[in-house]
Amino acid sequence: MKIQGLARILLGAALLGLTACGGGGGGGSTTSPPPPPAKATTTISGTVQFPTSLGKRAAGATTDPTIVVQAYTLDGVTVGSPVQADAGTGAFSIPNLPPGVDYVLKSTKGQQVLKKLIEKVTVAPGATVQGMDVSEVSTTAVVIASQKLASAAGVTTLNLGEPTTLTDTQKSAMSSAIFTDVAPQTLEQTITDTVAKVQQVLQIQTAIAQGQDTAPPDLSALTPQLVNLVNMLNIVSAAVSSNTDVNQVLSGTPNNQNPQQFQQLSLGNGSLTQATTAVSAASVSAVAVSTAQYTPPPRVALDISTNVAANTLYGITFDVVLPAGASVALDGSGKPDMSKITLASGVLSGTMISAHYTPETRTLRVLVAGGSAALPTGKLATLVFSRSSDSITFTEAVVSTSDSNGSSLTSAFTLSGASS
Repeated sequence: MKIQGLARILLGAALLGLTACGGGGGGGSTTSPPPPPAKATTTISGTVQFPTSLGKRAAGATTDPTIVVQAYTLDGVTVGSPVQADAGTGAFSIPNLPPGVDYVLKSTKGQQVLKKLIEKVTVAPGATVQGMDVSEVSTTAVVIASQKLASAAGVTTLNLGEPTTLTDTQKSAMSSAIFTDVAPQTLEQTITDTVAKVQQVLQIQTAIAQGQDTAPPDLSALTPQLVNLVNMLNIVSAAVSSNTDVNQVLSGTPNNQNPQQFQQLSLGNGSLTQATTAVSAASVSAVAVSTAQYTPPPRVALDISTNVAANTLYGITFDVVLPAGASVALDGSGKPDMSKITLASGVLSGTMISAHYTPETRTLRVLVAGGSAALPTGKLATLVFSRSSDSITFTEAVVSTSDSNGSSLTSAFTLSGASS
């Protein structure tokens, strides 16, 4: 993949104005300088959804209502303090997390365990990353991610979020693979959408068998690999509901106290069939071989950097012109999805970012304001786009800048973009 940034020299008047307070002391008195602003941290929030009515609960399933959530690095190092989720809604919020880090959330309820993988491009400084729900679906995504990242790290097996000795090179390779080979939020949505399609097909087939319908279901949206994503979800559900470690189930190790079974789906001969299947090394392996081949839709990340002198830049507006092979994510109101446009981890508390997209010119305009502190030199933000081409060239251009007095910077500087 080829990605180039075409830098433009600063032109035009400032569109961002930030006024700095000034003053002087009399009579030779002095005042202590204010403490330096703190680096911005991130809050991650969401809900925990342990199984309640999805299928039969296995004997011995926990009744402990306490739900605890803890953040971990990919190699199982705890980050921050554990928090207790609301017993009724499952809502949780983990504050003061370092931004720009891949996290694995682990939630426990008695002996039951759920996980969620959060990629670093969504963990923006000074923001609350919402909707990071922990469920059987997110746990399934972690299982599949562990399969794929084990290959990236060059190890035989990997259990994300559990203590693992990894080199910096291995962790870097895993982080890159999360973006290109996993895309956890997209994977979760794919599993959820496939479950809905499977349920619809099974309902139609049941109606036909009962003489209530004659039109066959549309199977074109299903593939064996998509069906196996649901099979993996059913295997994970069997583990969670029987108080069994998911990795124990994946290895095919039986739980003698709570024997595990799952509903195995098969696609073929113009129909979708399901059968109750015992969890075993053979049955799990057949599913795992397929899910390990999952590939998300292609994306590209554009890192935006400046070479401005330190403690100089307090506000900047820049444009990114998208080529035909890239597209910007929009929210329900047609505005840019700000979860795809994140500040770099080095920015300070109080930094603000906003964006506007003009489809006629394929131009994304981004505004960054440093508040009471200067923006960092070097990496400033990361923009994530969907792509349909391997060769993509973005064009970046500075529109305006401002210093601490809200005035346009007099010295010219360049803006650069590069893939990451």
